Amino acid sequence: MTVPCYLCDHLSLFLYCKFSFIFKSPGVLPDLLVGCLTYDTFVCLQYFLLISLFQSLLFKMPHPKAEAFKAEGNKFFKDGQYSSAIAKYKEATAIDSTVPAYWSNMAACYEKLQEFDEMEEAARGCIKADKSFVKGYFRLATALKNKNDLEGCIKSLESGLAVDSSNADLKKMKRDLTELQRGETVAAYIRKCEEQMANGDIAAAHKTLELASRMDAGNPDIERMMSKVKPKYERMEAQRKANLSPDEMHKERGDEVFKTPILREQLIIIPNVLRGCSAGGNLCRTWP
Repeated sequence: MTVPCYLCDHLSLFLYCKFSFIFKSPGVLPDLLVGCLTYDTFVCLQYFLLISLFQSLLFKMPHPKAEAFKAEGNKFFKDGQYSSAIAKYKEATAIDSTVPAYWSNMAACYEKLQEFDEMEEAARGCIKADKSFVKGYFRLATALKNKNDLEGCIKSLESGLAVDSSNADLKKMKRDLTELQRGETVAAYIRKCEEQMANGDIAAAHKTLELASRMDAGNPDIERMMSKVKPKYERMEAQRKANLSPDEMHKERGDEVFKTPILREQLIIIPNVLRGCSAGGNLCRTWP
């Protein structure tokens, strides 16, 4: 039997106030709610249970006891009692491990204590709790950077930027890390150059410095080493070229040209030259 039910009225009002933002026209009561007024009590209860589930999914309320532990942890953190704060955050995660803030705060405590293995673990727990919680990626990147895992750090930053490409903290850390990596690579090149010079391999030392210059032009350490290496390399090259045969000299000139953009123009011209020579013309005699 169809009966008007006060429950329907309350349900309609509840749904309209809570979920009207979902619809394109918030001021229009959905047909579903209007129709609900004519449904029997059983159907009304079905709708009530369905919407209650919907509400629990959209508006998950934090666990009061877990939040109390978090509040205690925050107080310990402000007082500099990081170990006590960690204990409280762990109690909060034991109640509800799906709240990323508990893990993030725990990771921040481990950072203060310089315990980066534990910080990494807490940061990964934060990401597992909520992959859209960007601070988790920042915490993880910080831990990995302090563990000198630069590759893992960059991967974490890129994962975070995939979630929020405009995040200033992630962008700054990635920029700083890229600069750090470049500096370390250049320093490694300089050390390698010094070893090559000590072994008398001047050509290899010159090539190593050229690679370093491409990464960091104007670097004073590179220029200092180049001032020592380049004169020796140029004298060695002049002596070597003086002992080349004409054919070997032509080959070297060809090799040098091959590395330049001029080659593209010559690839267009040479076929015409060859056609002129095969035709018995004077073109080949004018070719340098």
